[in-house]
Amino acid sequence: MGKSGKTPSHLVRIGTIYHYRRAIPPGLSGRIGMREIKVTLRTSILEEARERANRVESFVRKMFSRMGDTSMKTDISPAEMRNRVKSWLKQKV
Repeated sequence: MGKSGKTPSHLVRIGTIYHYRRAIPPGLSGRIGMREIKVTLRTSILEEARERANRVESFVRKMFSRMGDTSMKTDISPAEMRNRVKSWLKQKV
């Protein structure tokens, strides 16, 4: 994205602070017990929000890919998966 005034699709501004928000694919949402990922990016500066959102998006895409791999068996409960996702997001943002 260049420096146009357009805001990336996963960025949402609430008040003055940017947030990352993304729907979880229906086939995966039941496994983690969430329909969307929402996290504050803790900045009101668009350029910083874009950088942080890109890091979150990279993690989220990897997570979706791994979870969609049916060869990976997991005994993690939806609550535990949700906690892991939230924990990672808090550490990285």
